[in-house]
Amino acid sequence: MLDVTIEDGKYTIRQDEAGKVEILRFREPWPGAENIKHSKLVLCLAYAVQDARLEKIAELEALRESLGGYGKNPIVESGSEAIAARIERRIQELKQ
Repeated sequence: MLDVTIEDGKYTIRQDEAGKVEILRFREPWPGAENIKHSKLVLCLAYAVQDARLEKIAELEALRESLGGYGKNPIVESGSEAIAARIERRIQELKQ
């Protein structure tokens, strides 16, 4: 399954479990993309973006977990609770 959105939501490419590919522009079907919809290059790039995002999310979640125990972590104790909040925001951005 593939679902990648880029350019602040301008373009989305999806592939369902049956292999059907859909390319959207501004969240609407994009007829102009019919000629590239089944391009292996486009699909490989989209999967690479998705994999990179999932890897980054895993790294950020691990970092967030390492900041746990707010009373015990010297980074958080020093007034850097904002770091944990920034990590959480970035995770949510990457999941979109």
